[in-house]
Amino acid sequence: MILIAFGANLPHPDGRDALATCLDARRALAALPFWRPLVASGWYASAPEPPSGQPDYINGVAAYEAAEAV
Repeated sequence: MILIAFGANLPHPDGRDALATCLDARRALAALPFWRPLVASGWYASAPEPPSGQPDYINGVAAYEAAEAV
């Protein structure tokens, strides 16, 4: 099992919010050959530490399985 944490607090390059950045990253990993998504957490917002005036971070984690090449 492969666990990958996702997080962003800056907008997506096309201007969408940080959640869009995380969702795109998770979709890109799921599309890799020989990777199978198993489960994903919900998304959580967390404030930067120390407080800096930056936007909140969006965080999540997903589990993947590496499949055998055919």
